[in-house]
Amino acid sequence: MEESLAPYHIIGSPFALTVREDETSAPHCSVYGRGSLAADAGAEAHLQILARDAHANRRTKGGDVFRVLLRPLQRSEDHTDDQVASAYPRDYVADDEDVHARVVDANDGSYSVSYLTNRSGEFLLFVDLLRGGELDDGTDGAVVAEQPVAGSPFVVRSLPSYALAQNCRVSGAGTRYSYSNTSATFEITTHDRFDNKLDHGGAKFVVTVRGPDIVRAAAEDNGDGSYTVSYVPPDRAPGGIGNASLDVMLALPANTYRAQELLSSLDGFLQDDATGPSMHRGVAMGGGGLLGEYFDNPFLHGSPTSRRVDPTVAFDWAAGQPITPTPRSPDGSPLTTPPRAEAGSSARWTGWLRAPVSDQFTLHLATDTAMGSLEEQHASASLYLDDVRVLTVTPDNDVTRPWGFGFPQDGEFANPLYLAGSAAEVHMTEGVLYKVRVEYVYTGTRGGSAGLRLYWQSDRTPRQLIPAFFLYPTEEHVHDSPFELFVF
Repeated sequence: MEESLAPYHIIGSPFALTVREDETSAPHCSVYGRGSLAADAGAEAHLQILARDAHANRRTKGGDVFRVLLRPLQRSEDHTDDQVASAYPRDYVADDEDVHARVVDANDGSYSVSYLTNRSGEFLLFVDLLRGGELDDGTDGAVVAEQPVAGSPFVVRSLPSYALAQNCRVSGAGTRYSYSNTSATFEITTHDRFDNKLDHGGAKFVVTVRGPDIVRAAAEDNGDGSYTVSYVPPDRAPGGIGNASLDVMLALPANTYRAQELLSSLDGFLQDDATGPSMHRGVAMGGGGLLGEYFDNPFLHGSPTSRRVDPTVAFDWAAGQPITPTPRSPDGSPLTTPPRAEAGSSARWTGWLRAPVSDQFTLHLATDTAMGSLEEQHASASLYLDDVRVLTVTPDNDVTRPWGFGFPQDGEFANPLYLAGSAAEVHMTEGVLYKVRVEYVYTGTRGGSAGLRLYWQSDRTPRQLIPAFFLYPTEEHVHDSPFELFVF
């Protein structure tokens, strides 16, 4: 501010003038942050309140009292969010289903809010500025006014978490009986660990009918948290009723809460956050890999010295050390200086394999043993699908370049002096998960380097290492599984 007797300033002019903001005005306060729109069941949600006065000036001090309340919303008609919020009664009446948020005053006019609900569905989020009254004796009294901030109440949608096997329900006649050579069906409904029904797809199921033969079936994703399964049961004996068992299991991606709980209970399990799949809306995007178990003997005998989830079967071990989990760089690729292989080591990888399309696939195992003669180097590997061995690799399998299509390619192994491999043709159906096991044994007479690769290819799938996206490390039965099944 300037005061002057033109053209001269008076003493002290210009003066510094501070205009203080007025008291907080609820209709001018703003709320922002994801927590004002959406939340995830079982995860803390966050939002911010920014206090302003009646002239929209931001408050620079704290001291205001805000009450933030989350209340389940029951829609009686097909109204818009604004119509529902405006029609909702403002009177505050305590309810057992209310969720009270925690409000932290930052003493600068902003307030951090957090709340947690285990329920999914729609909620109304009330954000009110509380005003205190004054008693006859001049002391502060109880709250006498609740003033909603701009936009309150907000419609918040709490999203369910990922599917939990023991909370998934199976219904339909196909879980109890079926007829020979006739398709039977049933439905799976997914629920999360808080028993909220999922409203989206993405889960993968292992469905197996065990009778005289084993039948695998695919679970068709309906996109709304439900899945439809159709299968043709194994043939029964003529003139009788066949007994079979129906297994319905949820394939668990590596970084889900339940998978980590199950895997961490195993002796020697090593956590490796870099190998886990990404998560979006509670849906794990892919399986994350296979469970690797490492032994200090060449017989896969006894308890493993260590376990972990390996994103792919792709390893290089140099000479002199036992075969152990290969250290990985942040992007999941093997390091340039891996551990070294020592005579008398073995490893096993187990889990589930899902095909990207229905097709005839060629599965390939390739090993590398460098240093020493073939008599001094002995590394063998086997691949099993549904507990049936489909291929085996030994140093006798066409050393150097065993396949007409020319791989392993140069540079794929650290020391490709001796290369061996084998391939098998298998038909796989999209949506079906196959039990997979890879075993690797190294029994060289003196320490040398070693390596192992697992590939696939088909007419519609380029030759590649089998990606972590299609590999699942573990599984769990859904509620009441396995089911006793009668085949007529």
